[in-house]
Amino acid sequence: TKAFDNANTELNKISHNEEITLNPEEFDLEKKNYRIVELYIANLENEPATFTIKVMPPSGLDAAIAQTGEERAKEYTYGEVGIGEEMKVQIIIMATSKAILGPVGVPIEISSDQWENPKPISFTVNVIKASGIF
Repeated sequence: TKAFDNANTELNKISHNEEITLNPEEFDLEKKNYRIVELYIANLENEPATFTIKVMPPSGLDAAIAQTGEERAKEYTYGEVGIGEEMKVQIIIMATSKAILGPVGVPIEISSDQWENPKPISFTVNVIKASGIF
């Protein structure tokens, strides 16, 4: 019973159903505006893990990882995430005036000292015309 209770306690530290979760996965974004996308990574391995996140915005979009404290940082390494815990990273995405209208995928590459290969994931930005007179 104690082992079962300990396992439930550890699993309850993860608030999402997947190893990697993006919120939102798809959204509209007006030119010259920005939005924040939250990335959650759960450590499902048997020992603490370090994760590196790399965002690769296509032409017309700009992105930065908020936690770095550096302007427009595209890469971030997050220290140790305990077993059964998750980390949260905020990605700021902006549609520039040169962004092409319509849906655009924004790839992210996540690597870990516990994984053999990086794991790709992406979210979709539907760039729309800016509202207003100008």
